[in-house]
Order: sequence, then structure tokens, then C-alpha cells
Amino acid sequence: MTFAGALLRALALGEALRARLPGDAPVALLLPPSAGAALANLAVILEGRVTVNLNYTAPRSVALDCARRA
Repeated sequence: MTFAGALLRALALGEALRARLPGDAPVALLLPPSAGAALANLAVILEGRVTVNLNYTAPRSVALDCARRA
């Protein structure tokens, strides 16, 4: 993927997320390490929000606690 392609994908994803994530609270992401996860992080950042990457191998209770604390 080129930089331009990644930027276009992140901008499109950010636009889709904008309506689903009102406000300015941090956004918790629960994704495995991948190109999609990198694009999701970039999309959220380009929307002016802070990302909180959760460990997808952590137990559900730990992930929920981390998301709540963020």
C-alpha cells in the first residue's frame, strides 16, 4: 500500500467513524496488529481523537477495564 492509498483509506474510514463516535472522548481499538489496525489508528488521529489500543489477547474483563479507564 502506498502512502497516498493509506491516507485515502484512513480519511474514508475517519469519515465513516465520525458519525458513530460523537464527542471527543478517546477511542478504544481492539484489533490485532495489521494494516487495518494501522489505518484505524490513523483514521481516528486524523479525526482529532486519541486512540487507546487494547490488547486483543487480554481477558474481556481486563480489556473492558482498560477501555473504561481511557
